[in-house]
Amino acid sequence: SEMNLRPVAELPYENPNKIEIMLYNSIYLHINGRINEMSPVIAEMTEYFRNREFNSAEMMNYMWLIFWYSRYDLQPQTARVFYDRVSSVLLTDHEANSKRVLGYYAFGIERDVFKARQYVTEGLAVVDDFSLPGEEREMERRLLLELQGFIDKECNVPQGTKL
Repeated sequence: SEMNLRPVAELPYENPNKIEIMLYNSIYLHINGRINEMSPVIAEMTEYFRNREFNSAEMMNYMWLIFWYSRYDLQPQTARVFYDRVSSVLLTDHEANSKRVLGYYAFGIERDVFKARQYVTEGLAVVDDFSLPGEEREMERRLLLELQGFIDKECNVPQGTKL
């Protein structure tokens, strides 16, 4: 509610570019729980960035692609293509959203629950410092805790057990 997210057509911007629209739509749909509507947005983003040289200003788009292909539509080869392109930047970022992306990649693609758990711990430690208050912060916290649940289930850890 604090971010006042609405469909792109309802926003007061006259000429948002394609990259801005794709990123906004992925965040808008995810925050509003409309995951089933994200596939066309992700497909468009995938095609757009597949053969594009990495530009750090577009990092968030790459992060959504890595997250999507590591969490919702497990495609190791596609996730690796985008991860390899941005890993040098992603691995040095200390923000919660980077830790989330790295955690899901470690869990879904690398199948490394220990590394994934470390990223969850690091992400939760900074989520209140490196996320915008409101919807974004709560989305990052929810996704990190969701990953923690996947890890616990994978390791047969009873809910709420501290390791």
